[in-house]
Amino acid sequence: MRESVTVGIWVLIAIAVGIAVPLVAHAQPSTEAEISCDQPDALANALAATAAGGRIIIRSGTCTGNFTLTRDVRVQGGGDDRVTLRALDPAQPVVTVRRGVTATISGITISGGRVGALVTGHASMAFATVSENLSGGGIEIRDGGSFDADKLKVSGNKGPGLTVVKGIAALRGSLITRNFSNGDGGAGLLLVGGRAELSGTQIEENDAVRDGGGVLVLQKGVLVLDRTRLFRNTARTGHGGAIAVNASTAEITGSSVFDNVAEAGNGGGVAVLNGGEVRASNTTIASNAASFQFADWPGGWGGGVYVDKASKASLLHATIVLNSARFAAGVAANNTVTLRASLLSGNLGATKAGECGGTGRIESKGWNLLMEVGDCRFQSRAGDLMGASPRLGPPGLYGGAWNTVPLRDGSPAIDRIPLDVCAGGLDQRLKPRPAKGGCDVGAFERQPDEVMP
Repeated sequence: MRESVTVGIWVLIAIAVGIAVPLVAHAQPSTEAEISCDQPDALANALAATAAGGRIIIRSGTCTGNFTLTRDVRVQGGGDDRVTLRALDPAQPVVTVRRGVTATISGITISGGRVGALVTGHASMAFATVSENLSGGGIEIRDGGSFDADKLKVSGNKGPGLTVVKGIAALRGSLITRNFSNGDGGAGLLLVGGRAELSGTQIEENDAVRDGGGVLVLQKGVLVLDRTRLFRNTARTGHGGAIAVNASTAEITGSSVFDNVAEAGNGGGVAVLNGGEVRASNTTIASNAASFQFADWPGGWGGGVYVDKASKASLLHATIVLNSARFAAGVAANNTVTLRASLLSGNLGATKAGECGGTGRIESKGWNLLMEVGDCRFQSRAGDLMGASPRLGPPGLYGGAWNTVPLRDGSPAIDRIPLDVCAGGLDQRLKPRPAKGGCDVGAFERQPDEVMP
């Protein structure tokens, strides 16, 4: 009894005079830590010491390690040009977000791992860069994991920029560029049996050895693209220079598919395969190519869109122009393709001229403009206009986010669709449709105050 009283007295004296006294109880985890990566193991130590739901602020430097997040945390960097997380073991992910964990990551660059981030829990990223990761690519979301991103850049990874396997991903205002895949394909985005929604996002200059230079969707995956730009992606030996939809579905609205190439396959822009389905509206598919240069290479059908015997596509207010292929340069339909209020013109077939072809048929829902039909089985419906020049201007932004192809003065596509049969809404550029007397054919709605070159 006397000993405990003596200890208590000494503790009170020490507190009174400011002497630190070690206490028996363990220190409570911190809710916030501020570190610099210049200190060894700074991030690993902070992750261990920060309470669930806490925040770690990284001011600067390169933190080296393989970081596994085992409880909810926010990691906030001082900017992706100032803070880098780099793998210590390049055979492992740089960052792992485990099942049941919610992590928010911003203002950093993630680099140098087998994959930049592996997510089986829930992760959000903003104003971050995931680049120069190795065989697994940029980010993997697997096995029920979910991923949400704003202003994310995924670039220069070996493997798909983003892989979603039975998970969910949503990206807004992001850039997926210059990733390379020598596996299944989908150098920009590989979606397997999950769901991905991209809006205001660019998928550019990605390179796949197989299908889907920009995007590959497999195993009943669901892809939603809104106001998305697919530009200069390449499928070297497979189908779908920009997008390949295989036994899956894709919804594409207000988007731009330009200058993509299927070097030895079908579908320079979009390929729909093995029971897949694509629905595209207010979208321009232009200047894509399918196996155009080499006559002894396989493929070569559908510079703009290719649909195989088991698949289908529907196009509403689409502009499909200036694509090239050996056969059916605009749309190659080997099953049913539905066309309404769409414009096909100037597609260049090396073997046979015409906007469309294939063993299937084009099912017109009316009010289309085809400059030169070609070999496709197309039966005209009310309002269809065949053999007329649409008088197109050069591709450009014209007040929109991504490239489209405008209608010049005197184009027969302007105001062609009567108001009582016009679906209305917005065109590719988010301009009102109709703009005046009627609706225009294609993705571009000419506004009264616009002056075209």
